[in-house]
Amino acid sequence: MKKTLLAILCTMSMTFAAQADEVVVVFAGYDYQGTVTNKVEFPEGNKDTPINDKDFNVPGVCTFAFYKNVESTGFTYINPEGQTPHLQWAKQTLLSFTPAKDVTITKITFQCTNTGYTPKTLDVDYPENCGTTAIDETVMTWTGSAATDFGLSYTPKKSNPTRFPYMEIEYTKGSSAIDNIVSDHDAPVEYFNLLGVKVTEPKGGLYIRRQGDVVTKVIM
Repeated sequence: MKKTLLAILCTMSMTFAAQADEVVVVFAGYDYQGTVTNKVEFPEGNKDTPINDKDFNVPGVCTFAFYKNVESTGFTYINPEGQTPHLQWAKQTLLSFTPAKDVTITKITFQCTNTGYTPKTLDVDYPENCGTTAIDETVMTWTGSAATDFGLSYTPKKSNPTRFPYMEIEYTKGSSAIDNIVSDHDAPVEYFNLLGVKVTEPKGGLYIRRQGDVVTKVIM
């Protein structure tokens, strides 16, 4: 057992923490003046080039696409025309995200063009427990922890679509290997401190928990 715990502690010492980062996705040639330095641009498009079912790739971070839930809804397209270049997100259209391998998306901030094109609600379409949403004037946000596919939709004001020139995506890349360590012995649930000493009644703090072949770190 001491050898097993020693291997666990060595793995912990060699494991790097997940790295937090962010990227801004800019549409239609909008002149982004925000603070995010990593930028991906999708400048081309017009009202006659719908982008429903088209995959957009944010290298190393995610892909995203818009899918119409109802055939009668309007087009989603990138529009460089008008006072504020923007992407128009049609109502009753799902915005689906697929994080890249080892990427966990933690926050998405959409900057709408004005209050008239800011929706009434931003909704988590799937999974149901995947994050929370909020709207403040022209800014709508999704906050959560998604390492697999998830989708967003919205409730419009009247029949207006949503328009936004950019979205900022915050994410972490990499994972802590201790979360997936597997031991080589079957046993009842046991707890150990970070020095490898068995603890009968763990209280507040970080511990190593072993049950059967599964070893994880837990905060009590």
